[in-house]
Amino acid sequence: GGPASRSNPLARREDCCCPADLFSAASKFLKFGGDLFLVHKPERLAELIACGAKENLEAKRLQLVRHKQHGDISLILLQFRKGGKPGLKIEEASLFDTDNHPTDFYRSVYHLN
Repeated sequence: GGPASRSNPLARREDCCCPADLFSAASKFLKFGGDLFLVHKPERLAELIACGAKENLEAKRLQLVRHKQHGDISLILLQFRKGGKPGLKIEEASLFDTDNHPTDFYRSVYHLN
């Protein structure tokens, strides 16, 4: 926290840890059957799945998140499982409905129910 974190958000940069490094470390520290969860930009989906596969981390669940119901996909939520069998479940969610009201998904994520 604090002012430095706002001016230089390290969590949104890859100069210290690229996806290949992340998946390599996750593969070392996860037990067989353990899960890794990521939130990332949709344009990096193919790269993330390929990096995971190289480290025996199988993509199991993908959630496509949109800000508005019929808008572009703004982020992806990915679940990987170490040693998992092939098979990807795809889900979609919107944060706001067509009237710009928060959806049930939004309320559950932010614990507003």
